[in-house]
Amino acid sequence: MKTTFVLAASAFFLAAPAIAQEHGDAEHKEDKFVMIDADADGSLTLAEVQEVDETVTEADFSKYDADDSESLSKMEFANWAADMEGSAEASAGE
Repeated sequence: MKTTFVLAASAFFLAAPAIAQEHGDAEHKEDKFVMIDADADGSLTLAEVQEVDETVTEADFSKYDADDSESLSKMEFANWAADMEGSAEASAGE
């Protein structure tokens, strides 16, 4: 019984930094979303995104607008941000 408890506690403490990192990443994306959402309506338009990054094209934006609403929800933005981070990490590793 003690062995099981020790193993479970060890696994938790080893996993805690990874869980905290994922939580921190989600909060960072949420903060970025709120910062970009100029009119605070809970979605991002192409114009709002281009205010922050003028290189974003309509094609880039539309790729992540899954529901064709001409705006990005928090989930759509999170997907975009995750892909952008993955692309940046891949480029840095080359």
